[in-house]
Amino acid sequence: MIASCKSQIKVFEFKSGMFKYVEILSEHSQNVYTLNFMKRSDQFISGSEDKSIIIWIRNQNNKWISQQKLNGHAGDIYCLLLNNNEI
Repeated sequence: MIASCKSQIKVFEFKSGMFKYVEILSEHSQNVYTLNFMKRSDQFISGSEDKSIIIWIRNQNNKWISQQKLNGHAGDIYCLLLNNNEI
């Protein structure tokens, strides 16, 4: 599970009926408004008030890292829609 808290993304895993804190991602500089998991790949996307979109992947150590940061938007990113193949 992932959840945003201001500019941070908090990552949790669900084990034995409980959520366990895993890590905090701090790539965004302002509030994170949208988070979307990709079901066919082990990735997720975040959109923020800092006008950026970040694609996240897991590395060999099972930690989330920024794979690509998309800048240049004119305003805050409030919502992202994924391709139907990812739903």
